[in-house]
Amino acid sequence: MTVKRTKKQYPTTFGISDEKIAAAFLAIVHFSGAMLLIFSKGALYHFTLDLVPITLILTFLVSIKFQKDISKGFFFFCFFTFGVGFIAEMIGTNLGWLFGNYTYGEVLGIQLWHTPLVIGLNWVLVCYGIGMLVTQFKIHPILQWLAGVLGLLVFDYFLEPVAIKHGFWFWNDGNIPLSNYIGWAVISGIVMAGFHFFTFDKTNRIAGIIWLIQFGFFVLQNLF
Repeated sequence: MTVKRTKKQYPTTFGISDEKIAAAFLAIVHFSGAMLLIFSKGALYHFTLDLVPITLILTFLVSIKFQKDISKGFFFFCFFTFGVGFIAEMIGTNLGWLFGNYTYGEVLGIQLWHTPLVIGLNWVLVCYGIGMLVTQFKIHPILQWLAGVLGLLVFDYFLEPVAIKHGFWFWNDGNIPLSNYIGWAVISGIVMAGFHFFTFDKTNRIAGIIWLIQFGFFVLQNLF
């Protein structure tokens, strides 16, 4: 007697996978947010800015909802990335080291030592997302690591003009220094090494899609 193998089933709502629903929801949220930041003015514009840290937290929660293995390795990666990212930003904004001389505005919310707490969460989100994206490519881990670092550098290239325009942070001399990208490469390299070092399930497809949605959010605003 032969046993019929069944295809692995994912949670669905009305016959649509929850992953697709989550991706569509976040795509709509980010596209709408980008349009409002580009074209709205006055109270609506400022209200949209107020939603930025909330949207970031929501996006992170949706991303980890689809993490199949909430293990010690996963928690270690999150704490490690949050710590490295936040401390690097704190050093940067207080001492001018690593990235250059810059100051955070009030858009990103509650700050500790002149550094928004949510910025550490952002490091976790974007590094987790690009990590999940590059691991889908069956290449040597070192090449995956390199692809992740390069992906984060490209991400920051499109992020910087948008962040400055909307007051996320300000470069003290008005220009984005080369040291910013060097610092991003160094910190990204450390964090992505942690992504590959810590043992946890690395098959979260939605996390990679979310990274692409966020990337599109910044690219779109660079076009206007």
